Order: sequence, then structure tokens, then C-alpha cells
Amino acid sequence: MKAQQLFVLRFMRQATQFIIPIYQRHYAWTKEHCGELWDDIMRTGESRSAAPHFIGSIVYTDAELELVAHEDPMLIIDGQQRLTTLSLLIVALAEALEDLDETKLPTGLTATKLRNRYLVNADESGERRYKLILSDNDRDTLKAIVEGDPVPSPMSKPIHDAYEFFQRKIHDHKAELERMWQGLSRLMIVEISLNHTQNNPQLIFESLNSKGVRLSQADLIRNYVLMGLSFGQQERLYRKYWLRMEQDFGALAYRKYFDSFMRQYLALQRFKLPTRNKVYKTFKQYVPPSEQYAERTEALLQDIRVKADYYQRIRLGEERDADLRDAFDDIKELRVDPAVTLLMELYDFYARAKLPKHEFLQCIRMIESYVFRRHVCGLSGRSYKDWFVELMKDLDSAQPLNSLRAAFLRMSIPRRFPKNGEFHEQLKRQHLFGTRITMYLLRRLAGHGQQQPVDVKRLRAERIMPGNSEMSDDWMRMVGTGWRHTQDEFGGTIGNLTLVRYGAKYSKEPFQSKKKLIGGFGNGPVVLNGDLRNLKKWDQEAIRRRADRLAALALEVWAWPGA
Repeated sequence: MKAQQLFVLRFMRQATQFIIPIYQRHYAWTKEHCGELWDDIMRTGESRSAAPHFIGSIVYTDAELELVAHEDPMLIIDGQQRLTTLSLLIVALAEALEDLDETKLPTGLTATKLRNRYLVNADESGERRYKLILSDNDRDTLKAIVEGDPVPSPMSKPIHDAYEFFQRKIHDHKAELERMWQGLSRLMIVEISLNHTQNNPQLIFESLNSKGVRLSQADLIRNYVLMGLSFGQQERLYRKYWLRMEQDFGALAYRKYFDSFMRQYLALQRFKLPTRNKVYKTFKQYVPPSEQYAERTEALLQDIRVKADYYQRIRLGEERDADLRDAFDDIKELRVDPAVTLLMELYDFYARAKLPKHEFLQCIRMIESYVFRRHVCGLSGRSYKDWFVELMKDLDSAQPLNSLRAAFLRMSIPRRFPKNGEFHEQLKRQHLFGTRITMYLLRRLAGHGQQQPVDVKRLRAERIMPGNSEMSDDWMRMVGTGWRHTQDEFGGTIGNLTLVRYGAKYSKEPFQSKKKLIGGFGNGPVVLNGDLRNLKKWDQEAIRRRADRLAALALEVWAWPGA
């Protein structure tokens, strides 16, 4: 490793070309970042005696390990954001100088000099013409801005926004261009040149990025996997595997879920779910540097992409089979992310034709039943992340369904799969109204045995007998003298809950009136409301009878594996 301190404009002028490796993050500076740089420049240029302003280091690799005197392109390991931002500022400044009278130009400066020193190699053509080569659509947008051409579609919005920011700033400070140029000329960096045979670029990269805005765990993994390869191998493998995963997820889902996917992927390989902030560290243990060569890396990326497809189908609603998608959605509604690891393992059996679809569906519903029964019975789920991963160890690829069923039945008492008696009684007595599972519970019951899933988008959970504050005289007379006890004991339990379409303002209406309302008890889901339509009275006994019926139905919906 070699390092030296120098002015950034000298660094940019003497280097032939900077290339941002394909795996690096896209340009991400915001107007706030650009504004801070602008303020630093103007403050530094306020006085010729002002000290230079240090803006950080720029780290690169190349084959020759020479400093800026060489002519080989530099692969930028750290410093992309600063180099790109400064290039956009220089473009905007060059455009402004073209419109100025020569007498008003900063000392010794012209638009042509700016372009030929810091933006283009005037004697070159094609990619070699440009001083800075970014990746993907960042590249095309920057090239268009440098050439004064219309930006491409799709354009890189962060690149274009930063460029327009500097255009506005320079326009508003035309009288201070000399000051701005002096400040820009006094920006200082430390250039650090690395040699792959003597230095570990990834370790240096990690150290530099441990400060400031951290990279995501997925970003660090991507860089770790690709950084050790040749530039051509990086380009090929990134485009063939990693870029396609990013595109499959989509920009928003990639940022939100890809770190989570990598946790699940590592759990599949190691039978242990890493903590969220140690995914990258765990990955390096799983793939040590000694195994980083092109063939191993390609096989690894191919496997990650296959498992990423499973994750998207299970977690992000991308499954194309309607039956499987509905089952995945039901588990997702229970918010048990650790189950995804086990589901991905089962999906692999299914994808490799070792698990028929109907058995795969039974596995999914068994996992759903386990989680829901434990929730109703008030049993802790704090250790699910360990339990579901450990269940994978018990799966037999020759008979996944039977081995999963056997594993659930062998669970110790703290981890038990609640049996029918316990679940039946707890479901009748638990107050479930207003909890996060209320709609899930009623929707699953309402859809049981129906040809089509029940559409609950326009329905809401309702207590048949209203809450204490809403009990009218009509309701008190119907429920009887012990109405307050009935309300406290049964008001939020399954026997008193249903799905309706009418608004909350009708909750106080008498029982018979609610049956006649559009979207009331007289219609709606048959499974939930069928026994209400002919009733004349709603009291404690009616609630008990309905609770018994629905709890018995729940034993079919959320089945016990030993039945």
C-alpha cells in the first residue's frame, strides 16, 4: 500500500481514468451532502491564506501500484461519491464559464481547460474518452451531462439532482466564482493505492466504511464476493447473478428485504440464524478468503440466486401458484419471520420434485397451525428463530412431510404443539377482539370449506353484543340481569365476534336491527353468520353455543399433526 496527500484537482488531472467497479453502490449523495461540500468549498475559498480543507481519502487498485503518474485506469475502492460529485460540480462550472466574458473568468481558467483537465481525455474516444466511468445507468447519465446531451431514459435521478443543485448554486453565486474556484482548488485528499498481491482491499474497504453511513450487510457481502476477482469476472458474474437479483426484488424491496434474505440463506447453510448486525461476519466465516476463486464464486452466486427466488415467493408475494401464495400469505400475516428459513428448505424439496405440491401445502399449514395454536394458548414465541432452524435438521429428504410431522410431535413441553383440548378451550375463552390476529382468525374461519377465498377488504371485525359503553337498554334487557358479567366474560371472545360490512356507528343497534342492515348479520360469510340469521335472542347461552361451534371448526382449520 502506498499513500500520499495531495490536492484533489491535481489527483483528478493527472490520472487517466477512474473506473467504479460494477459491484459498487450507485451514486447516492443527496442535496444535503452536496450542500455541505459547497459550504466547505466557499468557506475554504474565502481567503487565500486559509488552510486547505481535507475531504477524505480515495482508495484504488491497479496492476502496477504506481501513484498518479501511471496511465492505467484506477479501480476505485472508496471515494466514488466524492469523485462523482466533484465531476458534476466541474461540469456545472464549465457550463457557467462558457457564458461569461473573458474578463470575468477566474484567473487562468476557461471552460475548455476544465473539461480537458478533469472530465475528458480529449485525444481518446469511446469509453477511454471519459475521466470517470460509473456503473449501469449512472454511467450513461454522467456521460450525457459531460457531453451536454439529453439525459437517457431511465436516468440516474441522484446524478441529475446533484448536477442541477450545482447549476443553481453557481448561477446564484456568479459574482463569487473566483472564491469558489479557490476553495475547490484547495480541497485536499489522501490517495491510497493498493496491490492485490500485498494488500487486502476488502479489509481496508471495511475499515473505511465502518465510519459515517454504513453499508448494508448485503452491500458488504456483494463487495466481498466480487472484489477479489478480475475486472472482467466481476462484470460477468455481477450481471449474470447479483444484478438480476436486485432487479427481481426491485429497488425498494432490495433495500428493505435483501439483508433479511441473506440471514435466512446463511441459516440454511449453517443451521443457525445469525443476528442482524453479524450477517456479513457470518458470511465471511461461511466463505473464507481461501475459497474465493471464480468457479467457487459462480456456484455460490448461482445458489444464492435460487434461494433468493424462494424467499421472494414466500416472503414477498411472488409465488405464481395461487394455493401456495395464499398459504404463504396466511403465515406472513402471523408475523413469524423465522419460519421463512424452514419454508425455504421445504421449497427446495418442492422445487427439486422431492415434495409433491399437496404435501408441501400440508407442511405450510402445519407450520401455520403450530404458530397460531401457540399464540392462542399464550405460549412464548421468543425462541422461534432457533426452533425453526433446528427443525430443518430433522427433515428427511426422502419423506419431508412425515419427518416434519414427527419432529413437531417430538417437541419438548416448552416448545409443544398444543393439542386439540388445550387449543379448543383457550380459543373459546381468550379475548381476541382488537388484537393483531382478529381479522386473520375470522377470515380463516369464514373461508374454511368455501370454493373461493372470502374477500375481507370491505369487511371489519365486529362484536355482536356491543362493548359496555355501547350497551343500550334493548341490549341489556336481551342479555339479562347479568349483562355486565356476560360482557366482561365473553364480549371479546370468539363466540361474540363476526365480520360485517356496515360502519362502526351501527354497533349500538339492537340485535334484530343489525341482522337487517346491509352487510349485517343477515348476510355476509355463511360460516360466521349462518347461525345468527334465525336467532331471536343473543345472550350468554347463545355466545357459548357459537363459541363451541367455531372452536370445533378451528380444530379443522388449524389441525394438530397427530390427528
